Amino acid sequence: LFNTKLTEKYREKLSITAEEDVKKDERLIRDQFTKLCQLVYKDKILQSSFCSSSFFSFSSPEYKRLIEVMSNFSGKSLTSLEELPCIYQEKSATFSTPNMTCQNADDKFEPYLWKFPMALGAYWPFFEKIGSQSIPHSSHYQKILNTIATLTQFETICDPNLSAIAKESYEKFCEKLGAEKDVMGQSLCLPTEPINQGFRLQRSSDLILNDWPELTSIVPDVQFVMKNEHFKKAISKIPVTLRPRRLTDIFETKVDIEGSEVCPGKDCFVTLTSSLQ
Repeated sequence: LFNTKLTEKYREKLSITAEEDVKKDERLIRDQFTKLCQLVYKDKILQSSFCSSSFFSFSSPEYKRLIEVMSNFSGKSLTSLEELPCIYQEKSATFSTPNMTCQNADDKFEPYLWKFPMALGAYWPFFEKIGSQSIPHSSHYQKILNTIATLTQFETICDPNLSAIAKESYEKFCEKLGAEKDVMGQSLCLPTEPINQGFRLQRSSDLILNDWPELTSIVPDVQFVMKNEHFKKAISKIPVTLRPRRLTDIFETKVDIEGSEVCPGKDCFVTLTSSLQ
């Protein structure tokens, strides 16, 4: 299927087989398609060559023919393709993965979440079958947050554009989670409240939900999760192992009746909080 666009070196690397020999072998076609996409995506020189040619362009008969052939494959033969960079984003000359490409995605989340290209609309059923969705879900924004956290190594985010994507992803994650089922996956990174340490993403289980604002000033070393009204309502949908602890679960108030004194002033509670240990 790909002989016309590959040098002999890459044909050998991919173990390319002629189309007439593999028409009925779904697994072989899938594996060769996977190898080609992975190779082109990882090799910037080869990617530049392919993107400047017509193979992956929307007018390419080879690309469309391949999609048409694979559209008739069984679901079992298409497993493992959801994270394969195989959706050609012509305007950016790159590829997106089906599980991070949605029809109604906002392009401000690129290059982490991509909008499905309109020019491939006729082939939407195929890409939907391998992982693309019409509307982004909380899991999409969860993955964006995790990706940025890894990229920045959990340090303060200085890039304003990256910071804006992370904050907007957090807002969308909280908003979507409120109407969805529990959080999936084994990892969740959330933004911190930028009080002293600046804006950064941290593992959710290392953060604290500030549900006792009066104590904020006396616990300066605590990393609070960024304030969000949607998050407070949806926190129960986060597995216990990933859920931020509540400040009220860490501290408690004890009243010493015998040692108490009448407060003559108007700011008694301020005095009380400043004396808490």
